[in-house]
Amino acid sequence: MNTVLSLLSDLLMDLPVTIRAQRLVQQVRERFFCDAVGLLQIDGEALVPLAFVGLSREAMGRRFVIEQHPRLAAVMASSDPVRFVPGDPRPDPYDGLVAEYLGQPLPVHDCLGIRLSLDGAPCGVMTLDALEGRTFTEKDMASLQTFARLAQIMLRMSQLEQDSRSFRLLRAKHTASNTLQTGTERPVLIGQSPVMETLLQELELVSDSDLPLLLVGEAGTGKKQLVQWIHSESRRADNPLVHVNCVVLSDALAEMELFGTPETAQEPAYAGCLERAQGGTLFLEEICGLPLTTQSKLLWLLQTGHYSRLGETQQRAADVRLLVSSQRDLAQAVRDGQLLPDLYDRLIAYPLRVPPLRDRGSDVLLLAGRFLELNRARHGLQSLRLSEQAQRALAAYSWPGNIKELKHVLDRAAIRALGQHRKPEAIVTIDVDWLGLETAQPLSPKGQGTAMSLRRATEVFQQQMVQSALAQHQHNWSAAARSLGIDTSNLHKLAKRLGLK
Repeated sequence: MNTVLSLLSDLLMDLPVTIRAQRLVQQVRERFFCDAVGLLQIDGEALVPLAFVGLSREAMGRRFVIEQHPRLAAVMASSDPVRFVPGDPRPDPYDGLVAEYLGQPLPVHDCLGIRLSLDGAPCGVMTLDALEGRTFTEKDMASLQTFARLAQIMLRMSQLEQDSRSFRLLRAKHTASNTLQTGTERPVLIGQSPVMETLLQELELVSDSDLPLLLVGEAGTGKKQLVQWIHSESRRADNPLVHVNCVVLSDALAEMELFGTPETAQEPAYAGCLERAQGGTLFLEEICGLPLTTQSKLLWLLQTGHYSRLGETQQRAADVRLLVSSQRDLAQAVRDGQLLPDLYDRLIAYPLRVPPLRDRGSDVLLLAGRFLELNRARHGLQSLRLSEQAQRALAAYSWPGNIKELKHVLDRAAIRALGQHRKPEAIVTIDVDWLGLETAQPLSPKGQGTAMSLRRATEVFQQQMVQSALAQHQHNWSAAARSLGIDTSNLHKLAKRLGLK
């Protein structure tokens, strides 16, 4: 009863949904004397973790496609709690991910799962794993219903909060399953670091406006994925998203590609990107790659909302939202004569900085979990995970190539690991040697190469130690503090000073 009252008190407090969810799974683990608890919410054909306790940190970044996991499929198909007794032949989706048996098949164990629903439709599941063979009872299966209702209330509150923040109550159900006109699925943005939370809050505010946006960030930070997300969350989501890489356009082709050409006696009319994006979104990647003459026409479009095809005087109305990106400092590009000053003034009205991966703390392990799950499904493996040393190496590496480099590293590591494990039912653990990060250098301030002050070097070392400890203990601050030999409150203060909170 005290556990239920505590969870009800959490629902009355102004807490982020992630905090509520984490407290819920921790209380469930204590109440049912089990080793791991998961709360997952449905997203299309997959279940996405909202909170875990007792599992490795990178498990939070995974997407469990329901049809690929028989136990999750069985839970989703039943209106009652489902128990998987010792000896059940169906593979456990958490094999290799439970903290006490990282990289190993789970021993004979007891499992419970229950489907969560809102308005009669499935919205997620709660799972319980106990390493002792006969842990759960019939009474536990009945009691689990109470905690499932609390989880459903929490998910309902989360849904209402999300609708309120996005100012799109009437469109929420429509956009939840929307796919892009380009044929790609609605992207999933992964990240819980402070810099990503700040960016996502800004994106929620501006995604449904028609304001031109500028995304600035290093190569490989995920700018294209953010553009797809912005488009999918906008009122233009049912219309095309047209992508143009300005760097690959020659001076002769740039204007024709953007604005099109009229019909002549020799050639039919050519619809440019603006015409093809009508009613939707036009994304110009690396805006500084456009010739200055084309930039002047783009400036006219932003000022008047009209454009003309190459070689004709007729003005055409453009109902298009413009998104642009750049790796370069645009102010420097203006000084170098590669960007028109007036166009710069228009584009800089709402800049969004996309953080590099090295500034995102333990997000690297969440992203790693996502890429590992994709590789697991691609290669038909039962489980694919990282060793503890590999997790620490990923957290400590500086990632000059950002998210794109992380994906390539894990794709290669999965192939190397697969060569050592030929059986599909094997639990494949990626060791640090297979990552190929032996040339990694310690983080250094931008522009200083490998040289840094003693103070900065100390801060970098502390950042890496704290991130590694949190990753090793599944973001349990108390356990991480004990492993570092400091008080929990002091760890929170240190993390805040280092920019990790």
